[in-house]
Amino acid sequence: MKQYLFLLTVLLLAGCSLLDSSGDKPNKVTFTVDQKSYALGQTIMATLANDSNNPVTYNLCMTQLQQHRNGEWTNVAPSAACNAIAMVLKPGAKESYRLDPGKLIEASEGRYRLITDVGIREESKDLTTAAFRLSATIQQ
Repeated sequence: MKQYLFLLTVLLLAGCSLLDSSGDKPNKVTFTVDQKSYALGQTIMATLANDSNNPVTYNLCMTQLQQHRNGEWTNVAPSAACNAIAMVLKPGAKESYRLDPGKLIEASEGRYRLITDVGIREESKDLTTAAFRLSATIQQ
């Protein structure tokens, strides 16, 4: 009988640890690009998605383009001049970001990603897209 009580207790505790303290689903906030490869001069589209139960603060205007060089990610160009205003992305909502070719003047062929900052439960967190390629022609 003691073995069954112990096993039941372990199972209950393990099940409780799968949820955060508020019972919410995990803070799943993603930042994705719509393609794995872009031609130089092509518009890059990204999406910030809030699939959590909590609102998220963000400002996509401050998103940075980074290039992978010598084993590390470095900013290619400064983000656009914009107001430091925090927007709110409600649970289940999405917001699009468009990086126009005119802002890619310093970009050359290579591996890139976008990085942006979001606020999740009063914590600041950097989100990055998956790496993508910029090349003279689109590679599928």
